[in-house]
Amino acid sequence: MVIPDSVTIIKDYAFRDSGLTSVTFGKSLKSLGFRAFYGCKGITDLALPDFLETIGQGAFESCAGLEEIIIPNGVKSIGPWAFTKCANLKHVFIPESVNSFEGGSTVFSECPNIISIVVADSNKYLDSRENCNAIIRTEDNFLLASCKNTIIPDSINKIASGAFSGRSDLERIVLPNSLTHIYSDVFADCSLSSIVIPDSVMVIGGRAFWNNHLTEIVLGNSVEKIANEAFSGADIISLVIPESVKTIDEGAFSSCKFLKEVVIKAPLNKLASKAFGDCSALETITFPAGIKAIDKDAFDRCASLKAIYVPAKKGKYYINRLPESLHALIVELPAEQKAK
Repeated sequence: MVIPDSVTIIKDYAFRDSGLTSVTFGKSLKSLGFRAFYGCKGITDLALPDFLETIGQGAFESCAGLEEIIIPNGVKSIGPWAFTKCANLKHVFIPESVNSFEGGSTVFSECPNIISIVVADSNKYLDSRENCNAIIRTEDNFLLASCKNTIIPDSINKIASGAFSGRSDLERIVLPNSLTHIYSDVFADCSLSSIVIPDSVMVIGGRAFWNNHLTEIVLGNSVEKIANEAFSGADIISLVIPESVKTIDEGAFSSCKFLKEVVIKAPLNKLASKAFGDCSALETITFPAGIKAIDKDAFDRCASLKAIYVPAKKGKYYINRLPESLHALIVELPAEQKAK
């Protein structure tokens, strides 16, 4: 397929699922529309024209034959899902001109074989500092997109939603002490076996570590919020919630089938519905002096629960906050024996 020099815009869905195996672009092309080449699995390489300015949402989504993407220096904007599900994509280069990467982690999502990501050193908006094989928004040290060889630099403050999600090959990751926010789904559905959350992190987003094989979770001393399903499905046996935590949202530690012991040191503002729901092996919980609100279903379907340890003279306090079905399990610890 040869696109004439007279064409400046390729419209939405123009060649969707068309069976194209090659494309030669005209010199005047400036914009690629929504899913313009969606599903063109036969295209193996692209020579995008120098005058191209915009790569639209999903423009090359599901082009499974693509192995390398070199964005020409002239492209300013790359839309969400532009290259998602390009299963054979291995190498990505982002030039100086790109100043809008609005799709963040979605741009190259579900591209499991990317081994290198390079951003031009002269790009003032994005970077791939320290050969980290990631795309970082420079102004706020925000890691937007990753690949299988990404190393998170020490300067990173935030990691975008879904940045590492679905990486079944990811078994280990080191989080830097500069990190303050882990957004939703960042490491969802990976194969992590352990994670240490640095003391710098304040927020762990929804499903951030959902469906991993975590046998160890160490929470830093600055975590304030653990969002919904953040660690759902982990393989941990024991868990300590530090004093800094204020809220544990719905299902945060649900379906942790091997979890036996939970020690909560934090006087939580809220322990939400099913926070530990369906933790079928859970036997003991230790509470601090004053959790303010506990949802009646916080420990739903915890059939093995044997004891809920509370500080001395706090039995009545927790009787007023726990459902009647759990009252018989409340055990007051001696005054000298507080939470572990």
